[in-house]
Amino acid sequence: MPEQLTDLLHASVDDVPVPHPSAYDILGRGRSLRRRRRVATGVVAAVAVLAAGLGGALVHDLGTPDSRDNQEIADQPTGGAVEAYDQSGAWVVGDQLTIGQKTVTLPQPPTYLAQTSAGVVAQLRNGPGDSTFVLVRPDGTQTTLTIPSTTFTINGDLSAPRVAWVDDGDDVLDLHVWDVEADREVGNGTIPAPGTSPANSGQFLTPAFLDGDSAYVGADDGTGHRVRWATGAVSTIEHAPFSVRNDVLAWQAKDGWAFDDAAGNRQLGVLPREFHNPLLSPDGRFIAVARTNETEDRIGFATVSGGEFTEIPGLRIVSVWTPGGRMLSTSEDGTAVRICTTSGDCETRAVDPAGLADNGILLADVLNVG
Repeated sequence: MPEQLTDLLHASVDDVPVPHPSAYDILGRGRSLRRRRRVATGVVAAVAVLAAGLGGALVHDLGTPDSRDNQEIADQPTGGAVEAYDQSGAWVVGDQLTIGQKTVTLPQPPTYLAQTSAGVVAQLRNGPGDSTFVLVRPDGTQTTLTIPSTTFTINGDLSAPRVAWVDDGDDVLDLHVWDVEADREVGNGTIPAPGTSPANSGQFLTPAFLDGDSAYVGADDGTGHRVRWATGAVSTIEHAPFSVRNDVLAWQAKDGWAFDDAAGNRQLGVLPREFHNPLLSPDGRFIAVARTNETEDRIGFATVSGGEFTEIPGLRIVSVWTPGGRMLSTSEDGTAVRICTTSGDCETRAVDPAGLADNGILLADVLNVG
């Protein structure tokens, strides 16, 4: 299959703690990331957990997917706090989480942040195989979710109040979709995955990319699966997804990157080999991407149709999107947050220097590249 995800660490999950800033070094080398990658304790945004699969029969028709024109949540915070979150996203330094213009204190430093339309879900590691998930809304209020504590890691949907994850089963992957506002599972599916077993759960990271009424999961043979999570219907797609947003799917081609409509019926654009780690914007029109030459990486964005690249100076290799479609990154020296529009206008946000030495800045969605 295309080498989308590089092996991160092969050491014992209990013996080698790795501080999350190392993810910048890993990604900064510009290596393609292998789809199912080995990870170990302490890697940013995910703690390797040798957790048993949750198992059990899957129940379908648990929820009705929202249409793209009707994704407002009646009881979610409104007004300036939501707008600030849409434009600025979320990040954390130590236990101090900033969401939009609001900074709150978490019970402990999180290992991962997943952005959703309802706010950011912080994963707090209590120990091996044991995590707590906390929804932090744009107004700063916090709710502890009942997502199973053995869940390895999650991916959020920027356009809806949902997260998803997969557990390893016997020759299958079990997909779970969770509504963070209602705090309940609303969909699932069973995906063929020969060779997997509950005993392997937590040794590999298999992202589940949520996009509206579908979730996308890559396969080891370079293909992928699309799951209609409300019904559990699973179909095979031609290419393993690297990023999916607004019905646009990015995948690694032989000579670079290709962007298709999510059904795979037509190609929307391509990027050559010198680009890497492309992350689609919430509307599917732009890609946050690094462009490599012989001496350096240049960070910026490109358009899906046409591939025109615009460099944004002063950013580090890791850049993600806010829910409102701005690029979220850090300054080159790693001491401040940078928020940039696709026109190249940037805002610099200072962070508390007290937490930088031990923790650095952890951006939301750093390891979902999707």
